Amino acid sequence: MSLLILWLRERFRARLDVVGSVTVVARELGVNRNTAFGWARKAGLRSQRWRHPGRDEYERLRAIGVARRVAARQVGVNERTAKDWDWGVKKSGTTRTYADGRRAERRAIGERLSSVAASRHDGHRMA
Repeated sequence: MSLLILWLRERFRARLDVVGSVTVVARELGVNRNTAFGWARKAGLRSQRWRHPGRDEYERLRAIGVARRVAARQVGVNERTAKDWDWGVKKSGTTRTYADGRRAERRAIGERLSSVAASRHDGHRMA
């Protein structure tokens, strides 16, 4: 293995400890993202999940009995986000994964409208 690759791998591990995101460190070092994930996996490391800076304060407020709406407003998040936090929902892209394992995919507005429009315009003329 070349010295450059060894140096990159060590630099990657050091930066990952600081940054916490495999993708971000790979981009910084100009390394293929999949290669970086392989290095992390072999080293027993993982990306750290980003956590909203107000989440701990929100959870503290909820634990002392503050209403969801009030706690959400105080930490600066949408009520829907606060509800997701309360219910243990994990969001990734357009998918919500609930604590019990159910998954809900959010479709694009155009997809929803086109399917509704198709059901309304199935050969009948609207008045």
